[in-house]
Amino acid sequence: MRELYRHGPLTLREISEYLGWSLGKTRYQVDQQIGRGYLVLKRDGRVNRIDLSPMTKPEYDHSGAEFDTYWVRPGRLLAGELPGYNVEGLENDMLLSRLRWLLDSGITFFINMSSQRFDELDEYESDLMTLASERKKDIKYVRIRTPLWQLPRARAIRSILDLIDQALEQGHVIYVHDDHRQVTEVVLGCYIVRHGLQGSDAIRELERVRQGSHDGWRRAPAKENARRLVRRWVDYINIDRHGKVGDST
Repeated sequence: MRELYRHGPLTLREISEYLGWSLGKTRYQVDQQIGRGYLVLKRDGRVNRIDLSPMTKPEYDHSGAEFDTYWVRPGRLLAGELPGYNVEGLENDMLLSRLRWLLDSGITFFINMSSQRFDELDEYESDLMTLASERKKDIKYVRIRTPLWQLPRARAIRSILDLIDQALEQGHVIYVHDDHRQVTEVVLGCYIVRHGLQGSDAIRELERVRQGSHDGWRRAPAKENARRLVRRWVDYINIDRHGKVGDST
């Protein structure tokens, strides 16, 4: 990190030489920091350079006041971060404020893909239903627990995509999120593949729709195994068409 402050964007090999690490170790460590949002990849001609992300800059807003959301399908499918936690004090005030904003934005279907570690005491469903009742709005809330330290399996992603498509066909406006682990970006990348774009084009489209969000600068999905899954999702679609189950991911 110090070398990046001194020298600006560096290649993976240059970072490896500065640190005296092997390329394999450097690639692993850089990937971890990209996943956490501290580093970003920048394309320089045919070369990838690694730079410090806006998150490391003094002017970056760490307060969490911004609500990081973005429309994947304008007016129909909204994605973003966990609205907040159902705990006393500031967190609950922020949660209620964000839930009101989502309801006022027309959301009628919530898909919560937070991890299996997410405490049931932190669930916001009861607050959501109370606010919806006050507004006389009929909404749906679905909780899908996803793995903490790994990507969802292909069968699970396929089920979530089916749920999104069915809800949209029924006229719902959807808000989908997880608990800051980028599962949402993987699922939505696969959704974009299902609906016409393939491989890197799907990833570029996902990054495009995120541009207006608070964390729009961040690579999405950040980790290479997640991007690989999105790029390969068309293979799972083709497997389905041949009547086979390809659930090795």
